[in-house]
Amino acid sequence: MYFFVREHVIPVGYEDTVMAWYEDGILEGMVPSPFIIDYKIRKRWKREDVWEEHSFLLEVSEEQMLFAAIESASMDQFWKDQKPEGKYEVHGEMVCSNEVCGICLCSSGSKLQLECECMFHKSCIEEWARYKKTCPKCFLPINTTNRVSIPCNENESEENPH
Repeated sequence: MYFFVREHVIPVGYEDTVMAWYEDGILEGMVPSPFIIDYKIRKRWKREDVWEEHSFLLEVSEEQMLFAAIESASMDQFWKDQKPEGKYEVHGEMVCSNEVCGICLCSSGSKLQLECECMFHKSCIEEWARYKKTCPKCFLPINTTNRVSIPCNENESEENPH
């Protein structure tokens, strides 16, 4: 048996639920990443009053699963260390589809279909484009244009009438 620890900030009294999410993933042969568990926590408990940091001692039976868990945590840290740059508009065709967004994993709402045929919510892929200019599924380049932000200032509008 192999053990590792994951830490999350959760509402008080819900340790068993979070532990069950990890155990379900482990039973299916895949340890959920800390990012996925944090996403589930934020989605399920939006308005709880008292939160605390909690450590979960997790057990896996195979060394390979332990290494996969360590790797997923380090990849999560890699993405936390990335710094966004600018704001981009991603170009594609808006479609109504029940297909799951490859970023947030939600199937509701209309999607933006890229040239590579992958589909994402427009807001999801535009946030992604601040970090990477390739499709998160197939890694082909995505068609973007930089959004230029123009400061709105009363003095400027008086000096430069349109």
